Amino acid sequence: MYKITVVYPKNLEDRILLSIGKFGWAELINIREDEFVGFKKEMPLELHSFHLLMEHVEKLASDSGIVLDEYIPSVKHDVSIKIYKFDELQQELEELRRFFGIPSELEDLRKRLVKLRLIHELVRESPRIPKILSQKHSTVIIFPEDALDQVRENLSQLGLNFEILHPERGKYREFIPEGHAIAFLAAPSKDLLSIVLTFLRKFGISELEIDLGLGIEDEEARRMLLADPSRIKTTIGELESRIRDLEERFKAGFKQEVLKLAKLWCKADIMRKILTAKTMIVKGEFTAILRCWVPKERIDEFERILRELSANIMVIKERPSKTDKPPSHTKRPKILYPLTSILRQMGYPGKEDIFPWLLTGILWAIMFGFMFPDFGQGLALIAMGISFAFVEKIRRGVERLLGFSGKKVGGLLILAGSFATIFGIFFGEFFLTELYPPLIPELHEHWIKHMSSIKWVIKIALLIGIIEMFLAMLLFIYKNIKHKHFLEAILGEWALPGFLMYIGLLSLGFHFIGITLLRPIRIPLLNVEISLIFEEYGMAVLDLGNPTKSWPLYAFIGGIALLLLGGLIEGNVGEKFVALIEMPISMLSNTLSFSRLAGFLIGHAAFTLVLEKFAIMGSIAFGLGLILLNVLVILLEGLVVSLQSLRLLLYEFSTKWYLGEGRAFNPFRL
Repeated sequence: MYKITVVYPKNLEDRILLSIGKFGWAELINIREDEFVGFKKEMPLELHSFHLLMEHVEKLASDSGIVLDEYIPSVKHDVSIKIYKFDELQQELEELRRFFGIPSELEDLRKRLVKLRLIHELVRESPRIPKILSQKHSTVIIFPEDALDQVRENLSQLGLNFEILHPERGKYREFIPEGHAIAFLAAPSKDLLSIVLTFLRKFGISELEIDLGLGIEDEEARRMLLADPSRIKTTIGELESRIRDLEERFKAGFKQEVLKLAKLWCKADIMRKILTAKTMIVKGEFTAILRCWVPKERIDEFERILRELSANIMVIKERPSKTDKPPSHTKRPKILYPLTSILRQMGYPGKEDIFPWLLTGILWAIMFGFMFPDFGQGLALIAMGISFAFVEKIRRGVERLLGFSGKKVGGLLILAGSFATIFGIFFGEFFLTELYPPLIPELHEHWIKHMSSIKWVIKIALLIGIIEMFLAMLLFIYKNIKHKHFLEAILGEWALPGFLMYIGLLSLGFHFIGITLLRPIRIPLLNVEISLIFEEYGMAVLDLGNPTKSWPLYAFIGGIALLLLGGLIEGNVGEKFVALIEMPISMLSNTLSFSRLAGFLIGHAAFTLVLEKFAIMGSIAFGLGLILLNVLVILLEGLVVSLQSLRLLLYEFSTKWYLGEGRAFNPFRL
């Protein structure tokens, strides 16, 4: 990673930022004003406006039930990367608001149509109603049926013009509750009408704003319409036609307008990023300075892009200084792209970190497969992964449900399922049913029922742990050699001292009890026989006078001596003494922690015993048990096993050689 400083004429700023944004491999650095005398920062006034514009677009999408994130990736490449004017984008937003406001407009029109139809029906029942409603100070009230006589009597005494209807049961119930009657009345003045309504409150009346349903705001026009009832039917037809037109328009243009909304968000995002980038640049009277991090392999392309813009642009390249904190930019094989989210739990590589993506990913998959050995369930995981990664509807559903990339989840399932299938073939297990005896030596048919087989499974798990511990130490040595820390590569805690102490500690324990980790295996091509058989020495391993049996103790002591020697050379003997206490404990606990591989494998195999119990209960019970147990194992145990594999990777393996104190590379991309 190189630190690049770009000096350019101010009038080229927009073109430079657009080019760097298209390039997409430069992380901008926020320059301090005091770094360059006479240069200052400027805060673009429109930055806040574009932020608000994006929020308004997101709110419009949310209110319209649109998941904007589903459409942005598909339209992003269709949006031109250029400078957009705020007023033009604001105008686009207003047009989209009008379109997505159609459902609300339709709802209002339908309500008005229902009310207008009600008036039409009421007018047909009583010709006096339009005459009453056509008067300036008129209203409609509803009241309980048991107050009918009192309301009629009071309205008659007051000399008001009124008409009372008692609708049939079920008729007009949207406006008139069951057990209520409706009255239309008019008064000479607004004040008198208000007094009458106040007086009638004791009978439980309430006003019905039925006139709002006419769709005519002008009071005079409303009265004219009611004075001519034939026009009500015409207005109903006009509303019905308007509703049909809006429904057809909305249905026909919805997808296109959604894509426009997503494009508008992308345009506003381009401007937000450009204006934010301008806040990180310092400017003089005629010149501006921009600084960024660019990966080493992209520098030539970066310089070429700037040279094509203008010959007046100066580019200065620098290696990171000791005080700099460049971002992490690690290359990873495409096949391990799905593991990105998991491996990033280890943190981002720092300046002196290494990150063997391929090795780490394979170790995760091996541990998963060992704990989940079933080639039927493995194939099911592969099928799920393919559907999650490549079937668009399922992928989007997964992303909405889990909030993760469907492709990444699918890729993880394919990788995990592949190793579960491989180990399942070795164990002979297919959907919790043992089809044939395990192909692994020392494991008997129905191995879960034999204690000798269970012991071998535990030994294999510990052997995997021991191999990973040695791999971790080798990576520690490689990292220090790569960064030319040769003393640390020889006398560091997890270098030669760690090797000797670990070999001595393991051999000491294994020879004390006597154990066979690996029976003799002959490699035909090399004509070599390998084995891991530790004879039982008992207390003789502690007899320093008998080196042939106490050599593990000598190895352990030799590791301690080398560790202290490194401390004397580096001048930190105190730290090495602390390490002497921590390292043996860490070595033992880390190694024993790998026994969880065997624990979860045994737990997985125990489900086969449960399935046998279902078989005794009959074919129906066996069928149901087979389905339920496999679904449970795939969903629940699959998740738990993947987390356990990750845990062993993060703590037992990577802590020996990996710090993970870096930060993510966040390039400026439009």
